[in-house]
Amino acid sequence: HTKSCGCLHRDVARLTKTIHGKSNTHVWNTYQNMIARCTDSKNPQYKNYGGRGINICTRWRNIPPTGFQTFLADMGEPPGQQYSIDRIDNNGNYKPSNCRWATGSTQARNKTNNVVLEFGGKKMCAAELSRSLGIPYKRLLRRIKHGWPQDRALTAPTGG
Repeated sequence: HTKSCGCLHRDVARLTKTIHGKSNTHVWNTYQNMIARCTDSKNPQYKNYGGRGINICTRWRNIPPTGFQTFLADMGEPPGQQYSIDRIDNNGNYKPSNCRWATGSTQARNKTNNVVLEFGGKKMCAAELSRSLGIPYKRLLRRIKHGWPQDRALTAPTGG
């Protein structure tokens, strides 16, 4: 009456117990870390997220596994291991319309402590503008700090 060597029982158990099949993956860990930053006051990053009012939309916070499955359906898999979840408006909540997969360098340009300037109809961080315009970053910041009008700060010659 034996139907297998024992692996059938294991395989059937795996199929019946598997909910989303993403445990211990990059996307699952990203999701878990997002939840912890916003909801667990003991998390070291809580003060920068939940502690300053950053929340997660109800769709993504639903009781697991539904919340994760909805998150995955909305966001898809990250394009690679170097990508993590990024809020486009870093003062806004985690929700489909405010989130994207981004690299560390993209996220570094989207931090609350960045100086954001507008040039040519686009908002950019001062570091990015200084590189693209060939103005030393510290010089640009000094100009802004000393009250230079933004257009002049961004277009005045650097003097060598």
